[in-house]
Amino acid sequence: MEQVRQAGTDALLLAALDEIAWAFNIRGTDVECNPVVICYAYIDDSRRILFIDKAKINDTVRQYLQKNSVEIMPYENIFDFVATLPAEKKVFVDTNKINYTLLNKLHAIPVSGQSPIALLKSIKNETQLAGTREAMIRDGVALVRFFRWLEKNIDSGKVTEITVAEKLREFRSQTKSLCRRKFRHYRRIQRAWGHCPLLGNTRKQCDHFSQRDSCSSTQGRNISTELPTSLAPYR
Repeated sequence: MEQVRQAGTDALLLAALDEIAWAFNIRGTDVECNPVVICYAYIDDSRRILFIDKAKINDTVRQYLQKNSVEIMPYENIFDFVATLPAEKKVFVDTNKINYTLLNKLHAIPVSGQSPIALLKSIKNETQLAGTREAMIRDGVALVRFFRWLEKNIDSGKVTEITVAEKLREFRSQTKSLCRRKFRHYRRIQRAWGHCPLLGNTRKQCDHFSQRDSCSSTQGRNISTELPTSLAPYR
């Protein structure tokens, strides 16, 4: 709340799902390829409220939220709640990350600015940094195995975007670092395998995302399957 008070406001209204997940330390599977839960949040000096479908919360998470003095309210109650806030109350909102209806329902004074949660998220502690390093090592092993397989099989004529996705998933699964599908853990891998528009058919691009138990990993690789035409004079 220190950043909120520095902005001259009394409360913080959150609609960005990644910021709520970080602020309340919860994870979910509501959005494809994102470990977030569809919800809203309100925070001031005396209350921490999570507006969410209660059916999504198991006993473990409910106990965790109660231990941290987080109130749970139905998801749809957010509109009536903000409509009854005192007119003199100043509420910090990031207008780039809040929907039009919710902002118009707000009876208090909205003060717009960059969300303090976004700035706090960018500061990594030692545990987060260590988790990132560990995940990169694990993922690096899987990618080396994948590139070796690709090099051996690219000329077979049997390599497609489907076989690439399946093989990369297989190598990643062997590292035993992909998360399981639980409320606070998430597993999803998404790939794209297509022609690079700058180099025509001489290069393939492999974009991949993975959610691991220690961090998420988004990486892109441009892989030449034959010598680019622009380098032909240097054969």
